[in-house]
Amino acid sequence: MKVLITGSRGYIGSKLCEMTFKLKSNIKIYGLDTDFYRKNKIKKFEDKFLRKDIRDVSKKDLEGIDSVIHLASLSNDPLGSLNTKLTEQINYKATIKLANFAKKQKVKRFIFISTQSVYGISKNKTIKESDSNIKPITAYAKTKLKAEKELLKMANDNFLVTILRPSTVHGPSKNFRNDIVLNNLCGSAFSQNKIIINTNGKPYRPVLFVDDICKIIIACLFKKKEILNKKIFNVGYPKKNFTILQIAKLVKKVFKNSPIIVLNKPSHDERSYKVNFDLISKTFSDVIDFKKKNIISDIKKLRNFFKKEKFTFQVLNNEKTNRIKMLTKLMMQKKINKNLRFIDV
Repeated sequence: MKVLITGSRGYIGSKLCEMTFKLKSNIKIYGLDTDFYRKNKIKKFEDKFLRKDIRDVSKKDLEGIDSVIHLASLSNDPLGSLNTKLTEQINYKATIKLANFAKKQKVKRFIFISTQSVYGISKNKTIKESDSNIKPITAYAKTKLKAEKELLKMANDNFLVTILRPSTVHGPSKNFRNDIVLNNLCGSAFSQNKIIINTNGKPYRPVLFVDDICKIIIACLFKKKEILNKKIFNVGYPKKNFTILQIAKLVKKVFKNSPIIVLNKPSHDERSYKVNFDLISKTFSDVIDFKKKNIISDIKKLRNFFKKEKFTFQVLNNEKTNRIKMLTKLMMQKKINKNLRFIDV
């Protein structure tokens, strides 16, 4: 089986390639990535790699591919707000272009990694995949939802489309990110002995261990078509919708000597959503033991990862682990232009 993974060298992508490789199954991994983090010296697990902007994908790139796992995007909400026009080009137009080429090249499965940010603000309601009245509030979320709708129209018996809406991911990865909530709180505790919440901590953010989203994605390559085709799955753990403050309290159970400090700064990020995970827990119970899921165990793995990698406060707060800071640095160094394309020197 030949599988194209876009965004193969990102936070989730690098972990997914590693886990797929270690399966030792008959899967050939074809990676495609802009490779903004090419200076991060990490072990690569692709059988074949194409360094290419997703906007420049060609029909030939899909030749002989059996399945596509589409991770590449201008990812997360603050990053998507940097340039809304670029976010539209990368997250929507390039996605549909990729899917059209895939369908023409007779790719059998197209697995699209979307986001729960499409839910915007859910207040007290726990949202299901089938709920129609959802209102994304960021450019990132709006373009992801727009792509979802178009992809589902393209699905048929020969071109399976599955949409995964993951919770906010956390956990160790070869290309670790510290600019997402649970990773950031753990990074703060590890490097400063303080668990710092910049806002009031009240918004809800369901969380998801990076290994678990990778297990779900890999399972999507093999499960029966009728189970997956034209389906949307919220990916997370039933009855584990946490506020940021509740997540911080979980972190404190591991980093016991780190006080929680709530700075209560004004936030432009209004997202807050509680999500229903019944469908994923029923469909993928053979992949993950949802009932025994323990977030504390994940936090301990993060702590051990920080120790192993000898992470410092500087690393956890610079461009190596922060996407916006990396892109800003590359622009300042005139290595990429304002359209986030590498400049040939």
